Amino acid sequence: MEYLVGIDLHGTLLNKEEKIEKGIYKNLITTLKSKPKNMSLFICTGNDLPFVKRKLGDILRYFDGSILETGAVVSYNNIEETIISNLNDVEKFSSLQKTLEEENFKEVYKFARRLTSISLFVNYGESVEKFYNKVLDFLKPYDFSYFRVTYSSVAVDIVPKNFDKYTGMRHVSSSATLIGIADSLNDREMLKKCDIAFLPSNYNTLLPSVTGKDSVNIKNYSKSCLNIADYDTTKGVDQILNFIFEKYGER
Repeated sequence: MEYLVGIDLHGTLLNKEEKIEKGIYKNLITTLKSKPKNMSLFICTGNDLPFVKRKLGDILRYFDGSILETGAVVSYNNIEETIISNLNDVEKFSSLQKTLEEENFKEVYKFARRLTSISLFVNYGESVEKFYNKVLDFLKPYDFSYFRVTYSSVAVDIVPKNFDKYTGMRHVSSSATLIGIADSLNDREMLKKCDIAFLPSNYNTLLPSVTGKDSVNIKNYSKSCLNIADYDTTKGVDQILNFIFEKYGER
């Protein structure tokens, strides 16, 4: 059986400093090198490919591709990007970003507009959830037909409607069993719809309720539940990958 494993970036593979945990780096490389032949590994992120390359460096070579911009863009080789959302909406996102920038939100320290999405990165110490609600209020007069608003542990994201990390994964493979590894509310669709779901220990505690899945420790693994690692971020991902490789891998 073929498996496609999607791994979130911020708060999952990367720690809160947006880095791979130093003490886990070598272990993670060893784990990635042991990837079974029936598994594909994809980064799943709201960011674009240049950002992923900067943050992961040489580690990216062990991944088969990336689901980018919350599912609206795909890279099958981590070299080229392909837009899979509506190309007609690209100009609309450009105009919307200008409107948001003119508002000069005090909570935002930088904007990032990519091929098909906008991210408003929130100052350290500010509540991302509160700012998310503020952005929703600001956008009420606007046409929501082509976008939706979500948020991660570090930013509020405005992304194409009807696209998410799960749809990106399913676009890559229509037949593989999908395994999602993530920590945030903007990962809810991936964690809800993937065949199997895992969380690092630093996961958002609202995820069980918004996905409709019970949570269990990875030692009590259940295919129908959110399976929680013993460790947070990078170390948690390393534990999860070793578990997946041993349980479902073909050598």
